[in-house]
Amino acid sequence: MRATVVLFLLAATASANITTSYFLPNVSYGTNRLRFVASVINASSDLVTLSVDLDNDPDYSEFGIKQGNWTMGSTMFEYSTSALMYGPSISDGGYAYSLRCDIPASSAVCTVTRGPDLVRPSCRLANRTNIGIPSEERKYTQLYSFSDTDSVGVETIVRTFPGFSSRPNPEWCGTETDIRNISVPSSALVETYPQARSDFNAYQFIITAGEEKLPKATTGGAASTGSLAPTGTGGGGTGSEGAAPMKTLAPALAGLGAAVAWFL
Repeated sequence: MRATVVLFLLAATASANITTSYFLPNVSYGTNRLRFVASVINASSDLVTLSVDLDNDPDYSEFGIKQGNWTMGSTMFEYSTSALMYGPSISDGGYAYSLRCDIPASSAVCTVTRGPDLVRPSCRLANRTNIGIPSEERKYTQLYSFSDTDSVGVETIVRTFPGFSSRPNPEWCGTETDIRNISVPSSALVETYPQARSDFNAYQFIITAGEEKLPKATTGGAASTGSLAPTGTGGGGTGSEGAAPMKTLAPALAGLGAAVAWFL
């Protein structure tokens, strides 16, 4: 098993920005204390599209979170990107990635769509031996400045992931030794899977621009001028977590580096 331990140093500060909250998979981050900043691109009666960035205080690089446009509502979340963690945006669609989760009162249903260049690494080279990934533990210390309702202290997050082991190649991989030459069928680009409702929690978003558009939308949480306590049935992010499923939002936000976890 591979465990990740994250230590959060919390500092309290006041915020005058408009805040709201939206449901995201809490297993992606290990905590619901993360804070996002966003500007409203557009809003409808039930959806809002945000340009999302990261708060300036913490070092979010350990989470591999990327800036992007997210569409969210009270019962859905959608993210798409063509930008890689260590490369430019690719316009031909080969590295396109999108994740949509419909979040009803019970079990959620998520659909992930990947470009062929993100799917091809699932084919092992014929002359390479498959080896499982051993257990690993990492520790991080993060400094945060939260709203004045958050207490100062240290938050410890333990994230446990199942170890990886080898598995047979998909039939469409064939015997080609250069994965760049493999033709990926359309059926391999889309995957739908269930996600427990308890795996989602409300995360705080600080709206820095376009807040006048928010009244048009029914968002995941009511807008306010101070701190918004996350609501919902998710288990939260403070304290320790148990085993987390591998299909999380992290690959969408981290680019190819984290997306490899989907293929192993």
